[in-house]
Amino acid sequence: MKIEKFTLIIICFFTIISCGNDDDGITEVPERDRTEVYLEDIAEIEEFLETHFYNYEDFDFNDPYSLANDTFEIVFDTIAGVNSDKIPLIDQVLSKTVTDFEDVEYTLYYLPVREGLGEEIHLTDRAFVKYQGSLTDNTLFDSAVTPIPLSLTTVGSDFGAIQGFSESLIEFRTATDYTDNGDGTLTYHNHGIGATFIPSGIGYFSVPVTNIPSYTPVIFRFSVVESIQ
Repeated sequence: MKIEKFTLIIICFFTIISCGNDDDGITEVPERDRTEVYLEDIAEIEEFLETHFYNYEDFDFNDPYSLANDTFEIVFDTIAGVNSDKIPLIDQVLSKTVTDFEDVEYTLYYLPVREGLGEEIHLTDRAFVKYQGSLTDNTLFDSAVTPIPLSLTTVGSDFGAIQGFSESLIEFRTATDYTDNGDGTLTYHNHGIGATFIPSGIGYFSVPVTNIPSYTPVIFRFSVVESIQ
């Protein structure tokens, strides 16, 4: 299931019900308090950032826009054993404050491996993104191995990205050009590469999604290669 399908679900109104003691009785289960959930989520995210690193040694920071870096993909691993000396993600991420529709403020962490040299991305754009979505236990719930278009706003029946993902993508730029590999694939050049760590309040929150429990923070690793208005 692709992320845009998830977002189509999230813009619908859901009421979660459970059976009461009365055969005909139905009891509504209200959503949890958003601030309470956020405090749990940010603790889980920060624990992940403190105990994990990414494969930064495979990236050439001396020449970040080299051809070799154009195919770089982020891989996370635990800081332990032979990896005990690795730099934790918490020391490499940036953060921004994002406010949801109920005026709850969230800290959104994102990892800017490479900003990109192409066009700026705006919240009104449609961004073409390759990505992998996972939980903090590394369970993979979604991926796009070739760039797919994501509307950064959810309007009507248009598919779009969750708020936390959209707010992260606008911190990056698109590719400047690409090479046709002659086998039906393209290699993009100088595009933005990063990851984002999203509290559920600006993610899927209480909406049940395949392989994502309610009130669960999510992580996306991505390359953003193009955008259109």
